[in-house]
Amino acid sequence: MGKVKARKRRLRRLSLKWSFFLYAAVGVVIALTAIMALTALCSELQSQLYDKWMDEYGETYRIPAQLVVDGEVIGEQFTYSSSVFDLVPEEERARYRLYGQITLASYPLVSILSILLAGVLFYRRKLKRPLMQIEQAAERIARSDLDFSIVAMEKGNEMDRALMSMEKMREALSRSSRDMWRMLEERRQMQAAFSHDLRTPLTILRGYCDFLKKYFPDRL
Repeated sequence: MGKVKARKRRLRRLSLKWSFFLYAAVGVVIALTAIMALTALCSELQSQLYDKWMDEYGETYRIPAQLVVDGEVIGEQFTYSSSVFDLVPEEERARYRLYGQITLASYPLVSILSILLAGVLFYRRKLKRPLMQIEQAAERIARSDLDFSIVAMEKGNEMDRALMSMEKMREALSRSSRDMWRMLEERRQMQAAFSHDLRTPLTILRGYCDFLKKYFPDRL
């Protein structure tokens, strides 16, 4: 179990370039295996059809003949009345040709499908999750929502390193935001303290002014 996990970690740490080569190589192996299997299957089906035709039309297809040299019969051989394909129904000939067409078409079709499969697997296993994390993180940072963390494997591939860089950026923005908030809070507290300290003298001065206005208006 530990060896399997270690192998998975090594595969995940592969760079995107080598990961792509690995997926492409697997796709080529799958394509070759599928093509060989289809070719063998179609060849076997054609052989079965041909054997069936020989059982049904062999007597008509091969006619016994004598080999004569200088008027002397020296052996028995077979001559062929026509092509065996001319003796079988059109439906069976079409099926025989279809097997050959499937064999020929399997080379480009299976190759394209294998390439597409390798590309889809490469995207889903190597790119989809990190790209989604980057997109979601960018959206939250744009909303000034920094209360989250980005998980990435240390010493991973290029996408893991990009995620770790984005996590460092998020941490730096979070620290800067906390420092700014702390500075504003300290400023608010300082202003509140000054206001409190100035409130009593100002109240006393206002009382003196009111007193002078009331009792000594001619001196103001």
